[in-house]
Formats: sequence, C-alpha cells, structure tokens
Amino acid sequence: MELQRRLKKNIKYFVYSAIMFIASFVLGAILESTIINTLIQISVGIILYFSLLLFTKDEILFTILKKIGDKL
Repeated sequence: MELQRRLKKNIKYFVYSAIMFIASFVLGAILESTIINTLIQISVGIILYFSLLLFTKDEILFTILKKIGDKL
C-alpha cells in the first residue's frame, strides 16, 4: 500500500525524466559528437526538466526556490 502511494505521488517525475531523456536522445542523434554539442544536449535536458516543473507548479521546486531566495 505504501509503495503504491509513493509511486503515484512520484509518477510525474518519472514522466518528466522520460521526456527529458527522449529529447536528449533525439538531440544526440542529430548532433555530431563534440564537447560543445554534449554541453548543449545537457543544457537542453536541464532546461526542459525545470520548465516542466515550473509549468506544472511543482510544490517541491517552489519550496526549494523559496529557501534559496530566503538565504540570499
């Protein structure tokens, strides 16, 4: 029961990760294998993942951002 509840609560993170993986994989297949293109691929993955969290107003992300803002 506990495992099922945890999976249900965290399923969106698995979905977001899968979307990020697919985008990075496709981008990697299109671009040549260079250090710059690898950095671009990583950057796109990070931006995509955090954009998904922002667009869905993820509670954990906003809690972290608030704590960072309070310390600044």
